[in-house]
Amino acid sequence: MYVGREESFISSLQRRQPSGCQISLQGCYRSELRRSRYKFEEKLSSNIKQDKKSFFAYSRSRTKSKVHIGPISTSSGNMTNSGAELVNSFNDHFVNVFTAEDTSSIPLPDNRFVSSNRLCSDISFNQQDVLDVLTKLRIDTADGSDELSARFLTEIKDHIVYPLFIIFRKS
Repeated sequence: MYVGREESFISSLQRRQPSGCQISLQGCYRSELRRSRYKFEEKLSSNIKQDKKSFFAYSRSRTKSKVHIGPISTSSGNMTNSGAELVNSFNDHFVNVFTAEDTSSIPLPDNRFVSSNRLCSDISFNQQDVLDVLTKLRIDTADGSDELSARFLTEIKDHIVYPLFIIFRKS
């Protein structure tokens, strides 16, 4: 299948060139590849507000260096040779830095509510507030526990504003 594409590409180039011109296929492939890459990067950069993940995935794939943790010296002064030694060295360090706190002397919080009938009952919002929250959803995030994507919710936001408003008011 690739050979057919190559042959059709060459024949289309030959049709574009005036007779008598020599075609450098390597140079032609390079220029077509550059043009294609430029169009792709232009599309990514123009669509960055809606699709951040694709942009950063592409830019991460184009980096020349990869970050990794090299050998480090242990508490005894020896250098780590394997991944297991590296993990154990980090574990020993974090155990020394982070300690368990004494929870026996935690003070009790003051009761801020005067009476028990005012527990979060006077929160007011309207349908526009619900619509604003739905509009601000980021569509490039993962699905929630209800398995509804943010893209789906933003597409149907005009239809579900009132039912959601009623549900939130009742709860």
